[in-house]
Amino acid sequence: MKLDYNLNITDFKKAMFEQFKKRYFFAIFIYIPFSLLISFLFVQKEFSWNRFLISFVVFFIFFMAIMIIPDFLKHTKIVKSLNSNPKFFGKKTLEVNESGIKQTSENSVQVGFYKWQEVKKISKTENYTFITLKDNSSIILPKTKIEYLNTLKQNLKKYGT
Repeated sequence: MKLDYNLNITDFKKAMFEQFKKRYFFAIFIYIPFSLLISFLFVQKEFSWNRFLISFVVFFIFFMAIMIIPDFLKHTKIVKSLNSNPKFFGKKTLEVNESGIKQTSENSVQVGFYKWQEVKKISKTENYTFITLKDNSSIILPKTKIEYLNTLKQNLKKYGT
């Protein structure tokens, strides 16, 4: 099965923002109650609302920083890599078969071949599908057809490890 797509810098930025939103929306709702609990345990002996709120803010910012700083560093590396590799953007073809995923550029130059064992997961945001590889790199597909996404997931279950 083949899929032709075009990825440009605008798509890349939107995809990264959607991934960011999806990841941190969940984290905020986990870290708020966790920070509240830690703050309460921290000030329970001599409870005061001021100490409680200050400790909550400090713990919440600390937990979010632990999560955001590595992502920011990774994003900076990705941007540097993209600036040095303009072939990342443009028209591409993705071909899926039983041996893996083959990605070619518009001149039929093979960009990469990934065996199913190298695929970590397939996730979807509102406008993009991400094929995440075990080395934590991703193939970004804009607005993938649902049939194609289902084929990818079936092949990953069938041939992946």
